[in-house]
Amino acid sequence: MDFSSILNFGTTWVNSKVMMGFFSGMLAQREMLYTSIIWMLLVTYAAAGYVAVHSVDAGVNSAKGFYLVYGDNSSVGNNLMIYELIFVILFLGWSLIKVILVTLFASQVWDAVDARLAEAAEGHTGLEEPMSWWLTMKTMTLTTLIGIMMMVGGYCMGDVVDEIVDWFNNYEDKTDDEGTNNGTRDPDGTATTEDLIYHAVIGIYSMFVFDSMAFGSYIFGFEFLNLSEDNLECDLESADLTIYNDAFAIGDLIVDKKSCLENIQKIFDIMDLNNDNILSRCEDATFQYAAGSTPEYAKKFSSIYTRAAANAICNEYGDDDVHMDDHHSHAHEHHHE
Repeated sequence: MDFSSILNFGTTWVNSKVMMGFFSGMLAQREMLYTSIIWMLLVTYAAAGYVAVHSVDAGVNSAKGFYLVYGDNSSVGNNLMIYELIFVILFLGWSLIKVILVTLFASQVWDAVDARLAEAAEGHTGLEEPMSWWLTMKTMTLTTLIGIMMMVGGYCMGDVVDEIVDWFNNYEDKTDDEGTNNGTRDPDGTATTEDLIYHAVIGIYSMFVFDSMAFGSYIFGFEFLNLSEDNLECDLESADLTIYNDAFAIGDLIVDKKSCLENIQKIFDIMDLNNDNILSRCEDATFQYAAGSTPEYAKKFSSIYTRAAANAICNEYGDDDVHMDDHHSHAHEHHHE
């Protein structure tokens, strides 16, 4: 029985549900961040595995590279196995280090996301945005950068490792060949030494170039990852908070998705202090402060909203649910007088 059509249908259905979840707002910033972390782990592990498999495949050969062929020709040629082993260890070490680095970075990002969500939950009023979109996209850019650079670096490393490592196997019957200079045969080991130096320089330098892409992305990621601090400048203490009284009264009318869609734009109009049809982070933070949040909390967990984004908030209510959320009533009970 051919299951391909069933699997294709299942994949299409899952993808459509996930994408619709993101577009509708049911799957939001935190889900996107967790997804990007898992994606970064998967592609990095795959890249590391790709290099490791090619390294072992090129280093272990049942038909070539035997000591009985290259041995006893020169002291340099007799160590051909050692040189090959060094390169195999270097490539396998590259894979191991990248697995360790991406696991550490992914764990750090995941812990930072969890810590931020926990902090937002402690001061929950229902109006906060635990993870703003700009912070989400910044963090996703870092994880995507690392993932892509690992794919590029891993693919390049895996392709060249065949030539770099397998060269030693193909050189097994050439360790006793020497060049001549004006009819005089070079001393034993001269050709092997010259070829080895040339090959080693190219191999190590190519490894350095490819690794600089991957390792550079980790340096960039660790340097700019920051989910705990916020530098929003907004004077909340001097704001006139009485202008939000009508917004809280309207908020009490919201009990389901239908009433939310009927009233959310009225609240938007009150919050839009400069009437530019976009709620800035400062306008959102001021409203949160009026609802009872501390200035620090309101600034840190504020976000930018368009009118469409405001409507998307109503998706938190099920079509048939009543009082699914206590966002506005909870905020009204604790707003500043």
